[in-house]
Amino acid sequence: MAFEKMKKIRDSNDYQLEAMLSLTEDFRSGLPIIPFNQMRPYRGHKFHLYSGDRLNDMVESIKENGILVPPIVWELPEPIDGMRYEILAGHNRINAATIAGLTETACVVKTDLTEREARTYVRETNILQRSFSEMLPSEQAAVIAERYEDMRSQGKRNDIQKELEILEKPSIHRKNSTYCLADNKLKSSDRLGQEYNLSSRTIARWIRIDKLVNALKIRLDEKKIDILAGEELSFLSEEQQNNLEFALLENPQHINLPKAKQLRLAAKNGTLSLEKIQAVLAGKSGNSKRPKLPVAKIKPSIYTKYFPADTPIKEIEAEISKALDAYFSQG
Repeated sequence: MAFEKMKKIRDSNDYQLEAMLSLTEDFRSGLPIIPFNQMRPYRGHKFHLYSGDRLNDMVESIKENGILVPPIVWELPEPIDGMRYEILAGHNRINAATIAGLTETACVVKTDLTEREARTYVRETNILQRSFSEMLPSEQAAVIAERYEDMRSQGKRNDIQKELEILEKPSIHRKNSTYCLADNKLKSSDRLGQEYNLSSRTIARWIRIDKLVNALKIRLDEKKIDILAGEELSFLSEEQQNNLEFALLENPQHINLPKAKQLRLAAKNGTLSLEKIQAVLAGKSGNSKRPKLPVAKIKPSIYTKYFPADTPIKEIEAEISKALDAYFSQG
């Protein structure tokens, strides 16, 4: 019976099951059992919960096997809204377990943490569970901005990362026991660039985008604001960003880079009132002095290979315009 159960665990594709094999029964049985109604999500949690098939798969796994990897919670100095603990690692597990009908689970309890250390647990567990490329733009911005801030506390971050790797993905820890981060002698943006395979310019862009208010971050995730436009809008004050969100509620539309540049320029000149924002969105910004661009001539040899010989020139121009919009919208 025990052999069959172990074989079932080994044959499963659930990422949590492999981690369970490295956790001794003594370790799990020694953890405190904490009711879900005593836990609250981490304050300012910037990562979206699983949905769709990923959530359904986790719910079914928990129904069959329970929560195999213990969540990590922070015992608060004082209860908040009657709850004694804040979830650091395991938001998705606890959400799925609640859907599955569970009401409590064994947890790793942390005490005496600083806010920065608590935030590091939240961020690192999300990075371990899903790749950076899978994250929404606002989540990527949050990761980069927080990692940049934490560069001066690198040693503590490494300790937390190693602990989470042991719990969440022990095979990674075993195979990479000599794993280390980029050379500390590099400046922070270059070290982050190496870690996430991004240029220093892109790192700077994500740090700026993290300064957007939440409402605009949601629009960014929904692709209602282009990435480069989001960077420009991050230079607006919080009040100006909130005014922009109010104007977008009245006049919903896509914000591209040129429109965002207009808003930033008006803010720089001290003229970005709510009325000015509404005028820009309505295409009545009054910027008639925009310098003319030189006429760009494209050789037929560049574009004819993409179109049949009888394609009208207006159709070709429209397709090129769409292609340019798609290219620049990706940053």
